[in-house]
Amino acid sequence: MDSVVHNCTRNPYEFFKKLGLHSPTTVPFFGNNLDIFTLGSICALEKWSKEYGKVFGYYIGAQPYLAVLDPDILKEIMIKKFDNFTERKKEFGFLTEIRKKAKISSIMLSMNKQDWKRTRAIVNPAFSTKKLKMVLPLIERSCDTLVEIFSDISRKNNGAELWRIFGQFDMEVILAAAFGCQVNILKGEKNSLTKAAIGIFTPNLYNLLSELCTQIPFSTKLFGLFFAKRLKLTQYHNTARNFILDVINQRHLQSYKNTNVDLLQLLMEAKAEDDQICPGSKQLTDDEIISVSLFFLLATYETTSNLLGFTAYLLAMNHDKQDKLTQEINNYYQCNKDSSLYDAAHGIEYLDWVINESLRIYAPGSMTFRECENTCTINGVIIPAGCTVMIPIQVLHRSVEHWEQPEIFRPERFSPHEKESHHPMCFMPFGAGPRNCIGMKLALMDAKMCLTSLLRKYKFERAPETQVPLKTSIGLSQSPVNGIFLRVLSK
Repeated sequence: MDSVVHNCTRNPYEFFKKLGLHSPTTVPFFGNNLDIFTLGSICALEKWSKEYGKVFGYYIGAQPYLAVLDPDILKEIMIKKFDNFTERKKEFGFLTEIRKKAKISSIMLSMNKQDWKRTRAIVNPAFSTKKLKMVLPLIERSCDTLVEIFSDISRKNNGAELWRIFGQFDMEVILAAAFGCQVNILKGEKNSLTKAAIGIFTPNLYNLLSELCTQIPFSTKLFGLFFAKRLKLTQYHNTARNFILDVINQRHLQSYKNTNVDLLQLLMEAKAEDDQICPGSKQLTDDEIISVSLFFLLATYETTSNLLGFTAYLLAMNHDKQDKLTQEINNYYQCNKDSSLYDAAHGIEYLDWVINESLRIYAPGSMTFRECENTCTINGVIIPAGCTVMIPIQVLHRSVEHWEQPEIFRPERFSPHEKESHHPMCFMPFGAGPRNCIGMKLALMDAKMCLTSLLRKYKFERAPETQVPLKTSIGLSQSPVNGIFLRVLSK
């Protein structure tokens, strides 16, 4: 990164010009921040891509970012030359200081190359389909509870804020699957971990200001010194860390009679096995187990609740697609009367198409980042060492060049026949390559089982309160600004 920083220090807004690349006009100190805040990050990137093409630069403050929308170049960066683009954008800002105060080590999202490789190698087995199937009874129990909740909603025949309810469902599933914490959140139960988790995910001013304020010299350090320790958000992180650490310590003491089946236990067992095989190099410390567990919560919670909310909204706005999906679910159960919920959810092809189309229109992560380790040239584009590459996933998902009428909800795009015509790098809701989202499998399993159980008994419809078009905001993931209000009708 030093070469880029040094270059920018001398001529902060000449970086891309020297590379022969276009970039929008900058404002001293702000760079292109004003355009981003005025238009929104996605609209700004769409505008610039129309003006400057598939590869261009922009600046957050004085920090240069290389935006790449060329699918062939992206394939080189994220897959073929992954070893040269392993690291993501460095973690910074107020949230970093909050995690430091809470003694939470770097999350997997922002780990450096060597730490990520080591950690991913240890935790990957815990996220295999075989291991995740161990928590199926927990998901089925929460699905049954959700069906009961929807029964109450359908009787009232009013619009209900389903995004919040899907969030409660997802939190219940994740806390049970990750920490063995079986709390019926859908029915109002809470404990210290659920309160902390909800507090961490509640939108707050510090999330919004964090990146902007890092452009002000010493702002992050001053924040960490004077404010971070006093914030509720720091207390929530502390509570979550202490709760998980207590569970780890209890399980260490009771290891001889431990029968828990959850992510935490799988990580602890991976730690013990690796300690025996290769002492000191392939084990997770308790702090790292806490960090991975919290990252799993982060990576899965908003992804699944948003996916469920957006899919319900799209089905409510497209009755023909909802009717077709419902018919496919009914047909499956007519032919497989004794099928488990898991088998049904994974045996209905049209459900896959619906979920993929929902993920295309409302990508969980609107963008992702990679850092170039060594200077290289890809398809004529020079990428200097230390340069941060930004991949605008949402822009690719809605590009008229790659998708016919991209604004229309049409699940048939993902039929085997049509899928072949799309470049794989134009659809990557969970990223691409070895550093894709580790919570992807559970998020999809959770969402498929939930939708299958609900659509057997209920139908989503537009309510008077339904916002059209739906406004979304970009935070940790893409979320509805004002929730998602729909009517639920019993069949």
